[in-house]
Amino acid sequence: MITTFISNIPVIIIFVLISTAEAALPEGNSLNNHALLKKHLSYIEQGNILSYANVSDNSNSIIPLSISKIFKKSQDEKAQAQQKIEFLVSGLHKSSCQQALPHMNKYEDYQKYIGVISESYYNQQNKNLVFLFDFKLLPYQLMLQMQLDRITKSGNYPYILKGGIFPDLGGVINVSEYNKRCLFIVSANWQGPKSNIPNFILELFLETVAKISLEKLFRISAP
Repeated sequence: MITTFISNIPVIIIFVLISTAEAALPEGNSLNNHALLKKHLSYIEQGNILSYANVSDNSNSIIPLSISKIFKKSQDEKAQAQQKIEFLVSGLHKSSCQQALPHMNKYEDYQKYIGVISESYYNQQNKNLVFLFDFKLLPYQLMLQMQLDRITKSGNYPYILKGGIFPDLGGVINVSEYNKRCLFIVSANWQGPKSNIPNFILELFLETVAKISLEKLFRISAP
């Protein structure tokens, strides 16, 4: 598990202060559902992006009863290998959601602003969103296709990946007003077939791309 706390890091091209102000959280705000965000609330309030990813395997030990059984069990485990992803990125915009969202919800233009995204496409009718990522540490270009509403106001926006190396990976984008500023929380929790991307590289990709992307979107939507 790695966690990015640096506000400006070199881009290869995708969350520490403990707050005691939990009582200030608005009722029903998604912060109340994320212990990590509540713990680092002061860090986010200072204008930093909180980016966290944890990628792990489900490895089971092999009981050496016999060579043949070891080999068979090893082959079965390889075929059934799973990869687990826990992901969270959050940031507090300087402006209200009404001011920030019209600039941040143009998904089809992300390729113009975010260097790691080489192509971006959005179909308004079927809510199909496609990103093609070009991250130097990945063994190939990574395409993510998902279903996502265009975010136009505060609320919870679920998303789910279609096909690819993370089939049916789902999560939620929460957008809410917090002290007259727009709070963004993107989270995901998934377990599925193990990809050929090492856990550490995948963590680095998720944390780096998420942090850099949200910082860039905040800048272009600033008043």
